[in-house]
Amino acid sequence: MDIADMSADRLQSEFELNGEDFARVRRLGEHVVPKLEPYVQEFYDWMEGKAFYQRFFFNAETVEHVKAAQVAYWHDFFTGQFDDDYVQHRVQVGTVHARIELPLEIYLTANNFFFERVLKYVDELDEEKTETIAALTKRFNLDAAVVASAYERITREALIEQSQAIIEMSTPVTTLWNGILLLPIVGIVDSKRALDISSTTLESISKHQAKCLILDISGVAVVDTAVANNLIKVTK
Repeated sequence: MDIADMSADRLQSEFELNGEDFARVRRLGEHVVPKLEPYVQEFYDWMEGKAFYQRFFFNAETVEHVKAAQVAYWHDFFTGQFDDDYVQHRVQVGTVHARIELPLEIYLTANNFFFERVLKYVDELDEEKTETIAALTKRFNLDAAVVASAYERITREALIEQSQAIIEMSTPVTTLWNGILLLPIVGIVDSKRALDISSTTLESISKHQAKCLILDISGVAVVDTAVANNLIKVTK
């Protein structure tokens, strides 16, 4: 099971978080929450000098929108209830990052940026510094794991779709006349592509109830024994 599919209770168990851990993070939030907007502004001031900034944050309206979203993100982190809705919000963060192709490194950099600044407030605590740092670290790791898992899933699904599209483009079966199909093959045919050709061809024959298939291999530079055998199997 992907981390992004786990319930809040399961995640709490996996990351060994207890009620006191959440309480410590909330107490720390009393110091941090009033500073969230300045922290977010500082982070975007830092990002403005990076090459990717203009690609993703191309106008003032977009920047203000994502700043507000980030303030809300950290406000929930320090004051919100840790439940399934909270987890789904983190899943959505990873999903959106993946769909707009915002590098995951940006999210992780922001996480590290905030972690370092929050740590300095731990020194203001009179006691339980070690326990508070441990609780904070587990919470940061949990959030990052959920976001990264959702990001990876969307990226993986996109790659599968792209691979399927490439396969379809590389084996374009077309209808010449009713019951007659043409498959022109161009380029290098390795065993993997030969298998794809076989699968696509047989699906097309079945779909169109074709009586004849013209397999044009004049565009293939080299046909070795393995490839020839696969093409012969298709013919049979």
